[in-house]
Amino acid sequence: RNFILLGETDEMHGKPSIDELIAKCPTDLKPLFNDNVIIPYFSDPDFRNVTFEKMSRVLAVDPDESFLESKNLAKMRLDLFYKNVTVEDPETEDETVLAVFPRRFIFFCALCGLPLPGSTTTRAKHWARFVQVFIVLCMLLCTTRFFTPEGPGFLDYLSVAQIVALHPVLLLMMFVMMQAVKGKEVRKLVLEEIETSSQANFLCVKLERLTLAAWVLTAVLSIWGWISYLPGFWTSYYLEASNDAYNFLGVLGLLHGIAWLLALPLVFGIVFAVLILSFALQELSYMGLLSAFNELHPEIANKTLQAITKQAAGMSVKEGDLYRFQIRYLRCWELYRMIQWKASLPFLAFWLAQLLLLAWSIWSLVQGFDAVVDDRTLRLRAHWHLSARLTWLIGASPWFGLAGYIIGLLPWGSNFYARKLVNASNHIFFTNTNLRICFMSFIHDFELEFRVLFLQATPWNFLLAFSILVVNTVGYLADVVRLFSSM
Repeated sequence: RNFILLGETDEMHGKPSIDELIAKCPTDLKPLFNDNVIIPYFSDPDFRNVTFEKMSRVLAVDPDESFLESKNLAKMRLDLFYKNVTVEDPETEDETVLAVFPRRFIFFCALCGLPLPGSTTTRAKHWARFVQVFIVLCMLLCTTRFFTPEGPGFLDYLSVAQIVALHPVLLLMMFVMMQAVKGKEVRKLVLEEIETSSQANFLCVKLERLTLAAWVLTAVLSIWGWISYLPGFWTSYYLEASNDAYNFLGVLGLLHGIAWLLALPLVFGIVFAVLILSFALQELSYMGLLSAFNELHPEIANKTLQAITKQAAGMSVKEGDLYRFQIRYLRCWELYRMIQWKASLPFLAFWLAQLLLLAWSIWSLVQGFDAVVDDRTLRLRAHWHLSARLTWLIGASPWFGLAGYIIGLLPWGSNFYARKLVNASNHIFFTNTNLRICFMSFIHDFELEFRVLFLQATPWNFLLAFSILVVNTVGYLADVVRLFSSM
C-alpha cells in the first residue's frame, strides 16, 4: 500500500504538533512516521501545486516497482559521484556526462594505491596491495641507512630519521582515508542527503584543478628528490669497490636508487591524494548541511541557498518547515562529526610528532646560526648532491619543511565552511521573526570546526599551531645555516 501523510502548515487552520500526533498514535501505526515523509500542505495557491504533485507521485508508485526504482536510483547516485552518468535530453537528444569526482582524480588516486568506489577493479585492488607492501619494504630498506653511515649516500641520522618516519605515516594515511571514504557515513550523505547540484558541479571543477596541481607538484618534487639522492646511491664509491663490505654497501646503494625511482612519485602522490580526499570529504559534508536548508522553503530548493541570501524579501517559514530542517540538519551534522573522527588519526599523529620535535628545534635555535664544522661539513664539501638534499628536505619534509604546513593546517579549513554557513544563515529572513530567532539559535548550537581530542581547530588555536610549525622549521633552518656557513 501507498500511505500519504499530509501535514497542515497553517496555524489558523489547526496545524498540529507532530510530536503530539506520534505520541497519541496507536503503537502499530507509529512506524508510518518513520517510513514515510510528511508532505506539507500549503494553503498559499503558489505552493499548493507542490503539495498535489508530491501526493500524486506517492499515489502513482507501485510498491514493488518503487523498491527496484530506489535501487537503480541509489546506483545512479553512486555512479554520479565515483563514475560518470550520461543523461540524454529528450527534446534535443543531446547527451550530457555528469560527474562529481572527475575521472582524472579517480585515476590519480588509483595510481597512488587509493582505489575509490568508482575504480574498485581487480587490477586496482592488486595495485593498492602492491603499493602497501612496497612502502613497508622501502621502510626496511631506508632503516639500513642507520647502520651504514659510510660513503656519499649518507649525510646525517636526522635526514634518515625523517625519511624512515614518513613510511608508517603514509600507511596510516592510506588506511584511515580509505576507511573514511568507503564508510557508511559518506554513503549516507551521497545516497540520502546531498541535493545541491550547483555545489556538486563546483566540487568537480575544484577536484580537476587540484588533481592537475598534484600531478605537477608530484613531478617537480620527485625530480628534485632524484637529483638529491640518486647520485649518492649510484656512485663508484660503492659500485667499483672490491672489498666485500663495500660490495654489500654497493648492493644497498643500487637497491636504494631503484626503490627511490618508484617510491618518490608514490610518496608524494599518496600525500596529495589524501589531502585532496580530505578536502572532498569536507566539501561533501558541507553539501549535506546545505541540502538541509531545502526543508525550510521550496524556493531554496529551486534557487539554491546562495541565490536566496541575495534577496531582501522574507520567506514564509512555518514551524513544520523549521522542524524538518532541524531534524535533517542534525542528521547531516552527526554524519559530519563522525567523518571528522574517522579521518582524524593522521592529523593527530602529525601534531603529536610536531610537539615532540619542539625540544630538538628549541635546542637548535639555542645553538645560534654561526658556522659549526663537523663530519657533515666534510661530506657537504665533497658531494654537491648532499647540499641539494638539504634544500629538498626544507621544501618536502613534512616534519620540518614547507609540506608540513599544508598537512598540519588542513583541519583549520573547516573554519572557512563554518563561517560561510553562518554568513548564509544571517542573510536568510523569515516573515515570522520568532521562528528566525529559534533558527539562528539552533545554527549556533552546532560547532562546525574540526574538533577531535586535543586537535581543536579554532581560530585562536590556529596561531598556536602555526607558531609550533614555525619554531620547528626555523630550528631546522638554523641547523642548515650552520652547515652551509661552515662550507
